[in-house]
Amino acid sequence: MEKFKLYAPGALDELRQRQDPLADQAVLSLLETPGLSETINEWKEIPAQLPVDFPANLKAFLDFYQHDNLTLDPFKLQTSQTFFAKEGNKYMALLGLYSLPYCYAFADGTKVLARSKRILNNPGERLMETAWFVLDAFKPGSFLKNRSSLLTLAKVRLIHAISRYYIQKHDRGWNPEWGKPVNQEDMLGTNLAFSLMVFRGFRKMGKPLSRDMSESLLHYWKAIGYYLGLDVELWPETLHEAGILEKAVRKRHLKFSPEGQLLMDNLLSYYEKGKQPFAPLSKYLVRFFVGEEVADTLNIPKGPIPDNLTLALLNIGFTRPFSTSSHQKLTFELQKQAVETFGHTVQINLPTVK
Repeated sequence: MEKFKLYAPGALDELRQRQDPLADQAVLSLLETPGLSETINEWKEIPAQLPVDFPANLKAFLDFYQHDNLTLDPFKLQTSQTFFAKEGNKYMALLGLYSLPYCYAFADGTKVLARSKRILNNPGERLMETAWFVLDAFKPGSFLKNRSSLLTLAKVRLIHAISRYYIQKHDRGWNPEWGKPVNQEDMLGTNLAFSLMVFRGFRKMGKPLSRDMSESLLHYWKAIGYYLGLDVELWPETLHEAGILEKAVRKRHLKFSPEGQLLMDNLLSYYEKGKQPFAPLSKYLVRFFVGEEVADTLNIPKGPIPDNLTLALLNIGFTRPFSTSSHQKLTFELQKQAVETFGHTVQINLPTVK
């Protein structure tokens, strides 16, 4: 019962003023020393011994990934990785059809997203990068013996901090009533979108997850959140706690915004230009998953197809590009699709600082 107190309106108000000081200090060093971003982008994993000339703030940030103090359950981690290796095709499809549209319906959180020109101008590449972030986080052995995925999470965390820096320093249009950019409440909401909403998506597809499987995945996203700078003392451990938190956040922030509408329209436009024969029906597939309340907030129209046909389209089309049964094959297919679509492989890099 104690954790529910953390999800009260007053507590969530306080979270909108909290960010990620460790990453924010590290970004100051990146900005002050051009070339560091390129150095980090060349790494394959975070070195055990950092270069001696690295600034203290950046060393402290990267040392976090070498000497963390998070206690994790190896069985739940392994269970989650095994599940993703088998069902990652559907998980990835649900990120695009459910998780991202769900995020776009939360007005204050979209203020940061809409300020990224890349997400507006290149929604396909950004979608692919999001898929790569999740795929890399679920790499076999991650958080156990294999620590290479920590570099990807560290980069994403620094990208969030760079966004915070530029908005706070240079965006005169930022309204303090929205909370601080990329704050702890929005980080909680995003983690829920990539976990709890995906669980609900599996249920809507007629493939419900067991409670044990869902809570193992919640534990996995606790690990991901921790390495992204989330205060995991706030993270739900059970499906019941996750449902309470999601309901609280939705009640506070689900509403129309021009930014959310723009993001949703751009994403649907990208989907509708796809090669699938039913690409023009993409918006109805999204509505099927997000439900009427979120769909109406985003002005996604009701479709002409019944739910059973929607399920058939999903099983035939959206999962076919990733119809594989191992993490290695899924990685290969994603990179192949990126090369065919964009002319290059997908990876997550820190922006060049000038």
